Amino acid sequence: MSHKVSDHYAIIPTENVPKLSELEDRVRNIYNLIARSLIAAHYNNAVFDFTNVITNVDGKFSFISKGKVTIQEGWRKVIFPNGQKEDDEEDNDDSNDQMLSPLSVGDSGHASSATSIAVYKCIIIHFSLIPK
Repeated sequence: MSHKVSDHYAIIPTENVPKLSELEDRVRNIYNLIARSLIAAHYNNAVFDFTNVITNVDGKFSFISKGKVTIQEGWRKVIFPNGQKEDDEEDNDDSNDQMLSPLSVGDSGHASSATSIAVYKCIIIHFSLIPK
């Protein structure tokens, strides 16, 4: 069980700016984290468009792809510079959503390669109750 720590009301920004080069690495990292958090609080929301795409191949096969498109980066560009991910995104089921290019209904494309990952077979067993 993990609990996230949010901003603390006692952290008050001041005009005193330390010389970052004189701070120890751990202290500088904490300072940067607090500064980014404060700046990000004044940014817009991050907005995503979650998409389900059904791809038809030669009218014989259909594939479902799930992903998301970033509409507006918002506060994430401050907290996660250079496209970093949240630490807990690795454990989150939604992290399997791939980033997609913007798509429209009726768009067509070309598959450059395809790989079979797994084949699943489902066996259905019917039970009948025979009265004694």
